[in-house]
Amino acid sequence: MKQPISRQNGASMWMMLYLGLTAAAIIMVVVKIGPHYYNDRLVGSALDGLNDDPDLQNLSKGQIVQRLRQSFQLNSIYHVKGGDIKAKRTAKGLNIDIQYDIVIPVIYNIDATLHFKHHFEQP
Repeated sequence: MKQPISRQNGASMWMMLYLGLTAAAIIMVVVKIGPHYYNDRLVGSALDGLNDDPDLQNLSKGQIVQRLRQSFQLNSIYHVKGGDIKAKRTAKGLNIDIQYDIVIPVIYNIDATLHFKHHFEQP
């Protein structure tokens, strides 16, 4: 025998609380981590911008690092330190590597570590 449809069945109060807390946690993580990925794109574009510099072959390694740091300062990127930028001149050309880590406190003693790498070669 069929039951009459007298009561609507749906998500309980506990399920709605769980979904709300899960959505809030995901939004919090995205808001804390998202800007660092945007800054990483700016680091990559600053590195790619070296292709437009006609004097790049005549610059010393220190001058190249200084130009990159000025570009980072202009874009308010303070996570990349001078030691994170490695420039080498080889027989094949110029190689620049940028590797840096960012540790973001998420909640209480839970941290997120982001590791970024960029590589630039110019023959």
